[in-house]
This record gives sequence, C-alpha cells and structure tokens, in this order.
Amino acid sequence: MSRQKTRGIILSRTLSGEADYICSIYTKDLGRERFIFKGIRKSQKRPRSGSEPGTILDLVYYTGVSGTINTVSEFDITASTLPIRKSSDSIFSLYYMVELIDSTTGFGDINDRIYSLLCAGIDSLSKTEHPVHFIIFFTARYMALQGIMPEITSCSWCGCDGNNGLFIDPVSLRASCGSCSGGGKSLNSEAADFLHQCLSFKFTKIDLQQYNNSSISPLFYTLTSYIENYFGTKIKSAEMLGKSAISIR
Repeated sequence: MSRQKTRGIILSRTLSGEADYICSIYTKDLGRERFIFKGIRKSQKRPRSGSEPGTILDLVYYTGVSGTINTVSEFDITASTLPIRKSSDSIFSLYYMVELIDSTTGFGDINDRIYSLLCAGIDSLSKTEHPVHFIIFFTARYMALQGIMPEITSCSWCGCDGNNGLFIDPVSLRASCGSCSGGGKSLNSEAADFLHQCLSFKFTKIDLQQYNNSSISPLFYTLTSYIENYFGTKIKSAEMLGKSAISIR
C-alpha cells in the first residue's frame, strides 16, 4: 500500500468506535472521498481540530485492499476554522457551506471549480462582517457552477430584458416581466436585485450596505428550497442559520 498525498476540506465527520473519526473530505484531485483518522480522539500528538468540518488539510494517506475508505497517516492543517468562530452566524454559515457540498456532490466526482469555490468561500467567510450576505452569494454562485441557476436577466416567458424590473418566482426562480408575472407571489425587488449582483460581481465589489438582512433573507430560503428539491436532499444547517442570534428569517 503506497502512501499518497492530497489537499482537502473536511465536509463532515462521524464517530467510529471510541477513538476514530470517519470524515467526508472534498479533495483537490480526488473529489469527495471518505477518510478515517484512526485514534485521533485520544491522540496527544495530533490535534482533534484536524477533523473538524471546514478545516483545510494537507493529507498523507493510503487506501486499503477494499478501496472503500482511505486511512490518514499524517496531516498538516493549512487553514483552521478558528477565524470563523467569531460569531454564531459565521460558524453556522460554514456548516451550511460544507453540508451543501457534502449533500450535493458524488464520491469521486472531481471538480476543480467546486474545490476552488469552497476554499475561497472559507477564506472570505473568515474575513467578512456580513456572513448572511455572503452565504447567499456563495449559494447563488454554487448553483450557477452546478448549472441549476435559471436565467434571471430576461423574462423567461417573452424574453424581454426587464428594463422596468423583473419579478422572480420564489418556487421556480423563473424571472418574468410585469406583463407576464400574472400578479403572483415573487421575491421583493431588493432580494431580486441582490441575486443579480451575486451572479454578476465578486463579493467584494457588491455594496452590501444597500441590502439589509430582513429584505434579502427570503432569498436564502428560496435558494435552499430550490436546491433541496432539485437534489432530493435536506440541508439541516439551514435551520440553524434561521435560529441564530441574527435571526435572518
């Protein structure tokens, strides 16, 4: 069994026995894979934080005969979650990000863009003072990367460019102009505009002061619901965000 190296981001971990953790890790060159950290819960030399969701690691590992799980023999932490633990909103946003990737990607599905997006997302979350805005930005960008974000720059019915503003359906995310909207429920104009900003500009280029949490919070739940329906999954950490101190619902 030859030893191999990779870099990865912890997505989730499960206790195995008394001292081991089995982690789902999104790696740079393998995609999402499972790794076991033997004895880490009782180790005096290896920090348990190395298996925490959101941690970025350089891994040395080997694969057993069955090939179903990789065993970590060595690791170095390249980025910890400590800078993100400054507020409950930030840490819950981190949990949401890693659960989103863990729930919607397959094992061995290599995608450099997903890996890069998650790495950049963790770094940005550690620096921003607007975690609610950022998690919406991250979710929108991830949907676009996965090819499941509907076109929102023109009316999906008549094709007009929506110079007078577009309405976005909160269930289908289809955009419609005033003539085609039919008067049904839609995201408020501030949330719709913020979504457009998220898909058009880098996060640091968006004037976040224009968008208050209460106005854009429906967008977070709309995007999450769309993802859950599309992939047939449930993202539990979305509820934790809703119950956090800032109460974005």
